Amino acid sequence: MKNLLFTLAFFLLALGVSAQDGLIADLLDVEAVEAAEGANIQEMQDAYQKEFDDSSTKLDESIEKLNAEYKKLVTKQIEDFSKVLAKGEKQPTKNAKLRTSTKINSATISLRSKKKSFLAKWRSKNFIATQKLPKAQRKVRQEELKEKMEEYNTAFDEEYDANMAAIKSFKSKEHLVETEPDSSGSEN
Repeated sequence: MKNLLFTLAFFLLALGVSAQDGLIADLLDVEAVEAAEGANIQEMQDAYQKEFDDSSTKLDESIEKLNAEYKKLVTKQIEDFSKVLAKGEKQPTKNAKLRTSTKINSATISLRSKKKSFLAKWRSKNFIATQKLPKAQRKVRQEELKEKMEEYNTAFDEEYDANMAAIKSFKSKEHLVETEPDSSGSEN
């Protein structure tokens, strides 16, 4: 019985010692290193700023490209309408005007939608990039993103409202004016 107790005690002692060391204890024993104060932070901020500037430039270029395409489409629609209008026929002019205003209206809605889509992608990309920054800088940069988003959205909405007002004005304008017969009394 003593041998059994002695063996059991030895086994428990050996198990306790090996449990304290564990299988990976020596691997996880990493030496501490003193942090270099601010050395890496400036590099991270510079990298973020470069990425932000590049993506902002691409966003502005994309918006300009959309604007150019939109103006080109509107110009073509107005030229086509003007050709029909020049013939002076009432019903074809009315049909062309409706077709023109509908296509321009659709293009205007699509323009704002595409711009907001580009803006959302821009925001997402830059928001993800802020995650690499230290917490204090991250909050500042995310607030800057929020403000920039509001600026763009306000500009897009104002532009949209102005375009819709121009379309409404186009629709309400009488383009084909009927002339009344000359009543000056020269029928002698």
